[in-house]
Amino acid sequence: MAIIPFAALEQHGPHLPLDTDFFLCSTVAERAAARVADEVGVVVCPVVPYGCSGHHMAFAGTVTLRCSTLIAVATDVCRSLIHHGVRKLLLLNGHGGNAAALTVAMNEVKLEYPDCHLAQIAHWTFAASALEGLRASPPGGMAHACEFETSLYLYLDPEHVVQPVTTRELPTPRLPGEVIDLFRSGPVNMAWVTTEITKSGVIGDATLATADKGKALLEAAVTALAQFLRNFARL
Repeated sequence: MAIIPFAALEQHGPHLPLDTDFFLCSTVAERAAARVADEVGVVVCPVVPYGCSGHHMAFAGTVTLRCSTLIAVATDVCRSLIHHGVRKLLLLNGHGGNAAALTVAMNEVKLEYPDCHLAQIAHWTFAASALEGLRASPPGGMAHACEFETSLYLYLDPEHVVQPVTTRELPTPRLPGEVIDLFRSGPVNMAWVTTEITKSGVIGDATLATADKGKALLEAAVTALAQFLRNFARL
């Protein structure tokens, strides 16, 4: 079984580094794999650091792939691992803009190798169980360089967070039913570029982030992913 972290190199507002997505995604993957190392045969591949980030290109430092390129990269990585005997692959996503491309890649590989099992999951979904009692922001407060991502970075590597963190930009729904948030979605899913909904590059409320929240959220994500790996191994 293999975990392949997919992320992005892109702006994360005035306070977080460009590596935020691949740092957080690979950290969750590595810690969960270490937790089940005595129970499950699993390898963590090097993170794919570039993703579909075209919507952030108005902000300096962002590097993007075309979605067709990411689909090709993901399918080729999966094919290579399958060639060497891996039969279960988790495409662990660290950037929302990658989701559609990774789903296409996963489905294409499954059709080519029907005896293999593939899953595509965003790492933050594993932290959802810890949100109750921790989250202080309304819908829209946890989307990008936000209460969630900033809390994780403050816990893992506070020296690389520019402090004080003062940026709060909640996205305003353009139509009823649109919700831009990692953990809360609405029935309306519209395309957007970052400059339509934020001036700073932050989408959410980074001022509510704390290292203590980051610790709790990370532990929840690692625990839930570790359990997923146990279940995946039994599949």
